[in-house]
Amino acid sequence: MMAAMRLPSALSFLVDKAIDMPDGDAFLTALAARLVADGVPLTGGALTQAAPIPSSNGASGFGARIPDG
Repeated sequence: MMAAMRLPSALSFLVDKAIDMPDGDAFLTALAARLVADGVPLTGGALTQAAPIPSSNGASGFGARIPDG
């Protein structure tokens, strides 16, 4: 017989209930609420479906140099 394991609410949600979410926004909202309840610090927009805005010069930010002046 296997003993029951107590999982953090966010992990339990991912394992047991994420499939029942109607869409991505509902999933992210529910996940964020559970992470905050577990004490994980989240900043505004930390969990989003929005695509990042590409930079105007096409640089990825990794090793890109910002021109002077």
